[in-house]
Amino acid sequence: VHIPPFDIASPTLDLRSGDTFPLKISFTPQSTGEFTNEFIMICDNGEISRYTLKGVAQTIQIRLEDVEGGLVDLNELEIRDISTQYSINFISITPFSYCQKRILIKNLTNVELPFVWTLLEPVLYNREDFADQTQPVEIERIVCESSPFNIQPNRGTFPPSSIVEFHLVFAPSQIGNYHTVFHLIIPNAPIYPTSVSSPEHTDHTKNSTNGRAPSSDILSRNSSKMSAIPSASIQYADQTVLRFEARGICENFKYIFDPFALMFMDKLYKNISYRKDFQFSNTSISPLIINWMSVVGDEIINVEPVAAEIPPDATCQFTLILTGTKTGLVKVEVPYEIDGIDEYGYFHVEAEIIGPDVAIDPAPIDFGLVEYGETIEKIFKIKNTSPIIAKCRVEEVNKNESKPVLSLPDNTEITLKPIEVYEFPIRLLANEEGSLLHHIEVIIEDGKTIPIEITAIIQRPSAYISPVELNIQESFVNVPVTRYVEIYAVNALPTHFQWGEVTCSDRDQCLIEINPRQGTIYDGKSISIEITFIPQQCGKLNDDWHIPCYIQNSSQPIFLKLNALIKTMNLEFRLNDNTFQFDEQFILDFNRVPLGEKSCLELIITNLTDIQSGIKAKVAKFKTRVLPTVNEQTNQNYEPINQEVGIGFHLNKSETDIYNLPPRGTVTIPISVISSMWGTYTDLLQLQIDGIDTIKEIPLQVHITGHPIKTYLCANNKSNSTSLPIVQFGSMLHNSLPIKKKVHMQNISHIPICIDWVVYDITEDATDRPKFIELIPVIDNNPFNHFASETTIMENNSEIMSQTTISTKTSSRAPSAISSQSSISLIDNRPTQLIKLYVEPYRGKRASDNNPIFTTSPITQVIKPREHFYVDITMLPRNCPIKDRPIKCNARVCGILSVTEDRQGSPSQGFQRKIYYEHEEQVEFRINGSLDIPSLRVELDDDDCNVEKLEALSFAIPVGDILSCQPNLYNCTLPLTRKSSRRTSVKSSTQNPDEKIYTHTLNLLNTHQYTIPFELDISDSSFLKIQPTTLTTLTPQSKLNVQCQFHLSQELIDRFYTSNLNANPSLLSKIKQTTTVEYGRRIQWQEHLTVNFTQNEMKQIIPIDIRLYFPILSVNHDSIDFGMCFIEQTRQKELILKNLTGSSSAWSIRKVHANNPDAYEAFRIEPKSGILKTQLNSKEKSAQQVISIYFTARHNHTYECQLLVEGLLDEPPISILLTGEGTFDGKYEAIHDI
Repeated sequence: VHIPPFDIASPTLDLRSGDTFPLKISFTPQSTGEFTNEFIMICDNGEISRYTLKGVAQTIQIRLEDVEGGLVDLNELEIRDISTQYSINFISITPFSYCQKRILIKNLTNVELPFVWTLLEPVLYNREDFADQTQPVEIERIVCESSPFNIQPNRGTFPPSSIVEFHLVFAPSQIGNYHTVFHLIIPNAPIYPTSVSSPEHTDHTKNSTNGRAPSSDILSRNSSKMSAIPSASIQYADQTVLRFEARGICENFKYIFDPFALMFMDKLYKNISYRKDFQFSNTSISPLIINWMSVVGDEIINVEPVAAEIPPDATCQFTLILTGTKTGLVKVEVPYEIDGIDEYGYFHVEAEIIGPDVAIDPAPIDFGLVEYGETIEKIFKIKNTSPIIAKCRVEEVNKNESKPVLSLPDNTEITLKPIEVYEFPIRLLANEEGSLLHHIEVIIEDGKTIPIEITAIIQRPSAYISPVELNIQESFVNVPVTRYVEIYAVNALPTHFQWGEVTCSDRDQCLIEINPRQGTIYDGKSISIEITFIPQQCGKLNDDWHIPCYIQNSSQPIFLKLNALIKTMNLEFRLNDNTFQFDEQFILDFNRVPLGEKSCLELIITNLTDIQSGIKAKVAKFKTRVLPTVNEQTNQNYEPINQEVGIGFHLNKSETDIYNLPPRGTVTIPISVISSMWGTYTDLLQLQIDGIDTIKEIPLQVHITGHPIKTYLCANNKSNSTSLPIVQFGSMLHNSLPIKKKVHMQNISHIPICIDWVVYDITEDATDRPKFIELIPVIDNNPFNHFASETTIMENNSEIMSQTTISTKTSSRAPSAISSQSSISLIDNRPTQLIKLYVEPYRGKRASDNNPIFTTSPITQVIKPREHFYVDITMLPRNCPIKDRPIKCNARVCGILSVTEDRQGSPSQGFQRKIYYEHEEQVEFRINGSLDIPSLRVELDDDDCNVEKLEALSFAIPVGDILSCQPNLYNCTLPLTRKSSRRTSVKSSTQNPDEKIYTHTLNLLNTHQYTIPFELDISDSSFLKIQPTTLTTLTPQSKLNVQCQFHLSQELIDRFYTSNLNANPSLLSKIKQTTTVEYGRRIQWQEHLTVNFTQNEMKQIIPIDIRLYFPILSVNHDSIDFGMCFIEQTRQKELILKNLTGSSSAWSIRKVHANNPDAYEAFRIEPKSGILKTQLNSKEKSAQQVISIYFTARHNHTYECQLLVEGLLDEPPISILLTGEGTFDGKYEAIHDI
């Protein structure tokens, strides 16, 4: 049944019960639009069923959705295909690579559409052509058979209303620009004729015939039946629905050679293959294939591998093989081919081909020094240093046939295998004297010619002597002198020599010995010749002394000349830094030597000649003997032989021993002196010298100082070494008992000595009299005659001169005009005793015979030889005239020495001794003592760090501490800190609970060397107590602990109230008052502790510094105004009471005045009293109390009340004014009623 545009088959059907029959309905529209028809099914039983058929007809509609990488704007193209709708560009690639883009195309219809792609050659028009073309143009399309573009899938079916993905591939194989047009074709698509049944259908048919299908939005909808269109009017044809062009460029490959050219830097040997690597890098985006060509000619070049495929950004290594068949420089271009490129590329290669090479050793050939007439053969080596066979021959250059110089072998042609060495002999004919220079050549086949230089020196033997003249400046008879000369060969030839006999007029002057007398010198060296010269006669050697030396085959000998001066024995003496010749006179002077000490001089004797000699030495008079050693003693001791003389000069060798004196050497003769007695001594040192007939005598002299009295006392270590020994009596008190000390002494000499003792008092002002001198009279050699009991002191030199002076003795002790050892003799015509006046430096005042402080016992004594003795020194403190102050008692004790007349000596005896005051040194020692008044050192406790005076006790007492004795004074108290004072210990007295006791301790130290008795007393015992109170005695370096107590009581505090002080002017003048915020009112005064010394009724005062601190109160407001207050309602305000001082304060508040009686009751105060506790020298020194004041108005009038804050400890009172006013006004009513 045909119901356009539907067809139903079959028109009739037969159904049995339970059967199913398919009904086929076809929809074949002839135009676009929506179609609706009905059909009826009539059953044989008369049942009628109606059905509606609906269908929609659409045209072909395809849309390009997306292109990977985007599209090119057609308006920007200068030339494009005439029919293209879109343009797609690819990046540039190389041959045999590809590039791909993804394309999305959507089927806009609900019908499955088959498709096929067609590739066409482009028909190009430029932009102006498109602008000028207004009419349709018929063009002829050419199918592109070899396009590098390809699209997949190239055919298929678009599913209904879906997107199909295509892949456009650009894969060129040749270099060039490519352009292809793609058409998407729907094959066998129906083409409908133009409809005339309705305007809408006609319009749709027209649109369908256009190149592009309209959108589904403009499809006409018609629910009426369309007129039937014959099927014969439908045509089918391939319809192009999408057109675009594809463009792409295929460019050349990019690659790099490394190195860009191959050069063989080393030379290459012929016929040997050499290999060298190089790299080829592909920098293209696609792989490439390279093929290498071989080069064949004078050189053969191959590359391995011959062909290779190299991926992008990859590197391939190739090996070039070069074989040279001809020597010379090689420059070759090696061709290569890259697939996809028609032209060949070339790779540059350079090398140098060489032939065989040989080495000559040695070159040049030096025959060296050749003796004339000899024939010398040498062999040089020819070595093939190349890896190929070398053929060469040897030829002489400029050969002289008449007088040949060289002789070569008969066969001079040589063939050498690689690394082979050939030894070639050559002979030199030395037939001409002089230097030889000749050449031969080694000619190499296919190689270079090597010249070889032949050198030689042809000479005869020759020599010379150095030095040619021997000058012996100084020589001595019979003392051999050896000198050396050198014979030098002029060349390296063997040189034979022989010495001849001396040629001179007088051969007896000396003897000559030569060693060796003959010999041979080899290799151009030298030989040392020993010439021994033995003088026989004094004087100068003759000028004609020559020694000939003969050289073998030499026409004339060479000569050695001799010059010499011959001398005899000579000496030189050196003492300290002085030098004396043998004939000069000098003295070995020991100068001043302290008695008992050893002194040594060294006499250095120098032998000025080369003659061996010896010396014997001895002392003429005062000799010594060696003492035997004990207990393995290493040092040798000695003593004078004559002990009574007391001097000896010692030599370290005996008189028979010899001091060896080598030639040009020195010998040292040490001479020592030992003494046991003072005086001036002279002697002779006798020297017997080998080689000199006379005996050399040298005077000896020594001056022995000091005295032989040994004192067993120590000198002051703090002074210099010249200080005197000291007898220390130490410190003593005035009026002490006498003290005696013994001084131990010894006479270390071997003769008796007389000592006279004198004591000099040294006053404190003795240092102020340095110009004073002392005149000491001596009567008949007795310095202690009653005539000289008192010392006369003069300051003017003219006062000691007299017209009767007949002799003056002066020594060299001091450089002053009047020496310390000068003496003046005064003799008149009367037969009186001899009086001598000695001038001495001022030592002090001669101790008086009456009441001396220091005495010696005995005054005069004679000491036997080697005897020990004692001198008693007594100190008498009661004889000191000064009693009221410490004083130093110093004295000097002098012992004047003398000997008998027969022991004083004379110049003929070789010694002289001075006595009495002429003697330079006497026995002296000092006596030191001191007389002190008693005193004790005060040591305070270490905790007393705040004492203003370190030597005084200090009590810093806050008077508020008394409040702790009255704990129930006020009920309202603040918490008390429990820290205690470090400076003062406080003790509660068990006897009086209303007192506070502060205790300080101090130590009294006896720093003296004597015992001190004393008693202690206090200035005011009403509040100060001390312990102990009895008589106390302190031994030296001991101490006593003393306790001083301060009693703080209310009675004491009352004394220092301001009112009481004003009434007591004496107490007010004693104290010092200061007032500060930090410490309050401070009252300071001093008491003292007295130390009464019972022995001499003297006192020592120890100050006691006392400071009392009174508190001061302060408030933060001096008036409080409550303002307007609602009647019968209580208001509260606060007042802060502060104590900023270091003393606690007990306070109270009371009302002292009011403007009406109700004001006393209107104001209420809590608390009314209390204690503000503080602590002196503490960080918590301040304290405060918050006081609440309440105001309750009973009537509507003004209230005023005066408060007074008072303290218990004389604090200044503080006045505070309270004000307030009552009102019935409700606006003043407080929210909270206190």
